[in-house]
Amino acid sequence: MYSKATIYPSKKWLFDIAGRLWLYLLFFIWSASLMDFFLTLFQVQNGINELNPILAPFFHNHLYFQAFLVKMGLTSLGVYVLSVCHRHPKAKAAAYFLSLVYLLLLVYHALNIFQI
Repeated sequence: MYSKATIYPSKKWLFDIAGRLWLYLLFFIWSASLMDFFLTLFQVQNGINELNPILAPFFHNHLYFQAFLVKMGLTSLGVYVLSVCHRHPKAKAAAYFLSLVYLLLLVYHALNIFQI
């Protein structure tokens, strides 16, 4: 049979340094997604087309609140899955990859807004 420790893993990872860094990484992914939404909204309102095929219909039909719910709902679900699978090497690789993608996406937004 399974022991209680197997079914209910310890929450010690929340308090060690690696666990805190993991939480900061997940928070960066979630907050970068939020910034991406608002920067995309700003750019769509100034005439740039949305490239995300999932959110493009929402933005083009001016359904901004629904676009926000879809984007943040999917992001929150993904961050939750990554937090549950925090010990799996593929989850860590996915989190690092997502962080890099969001960082590049924010740089893309900055270049578009400031037209550098």
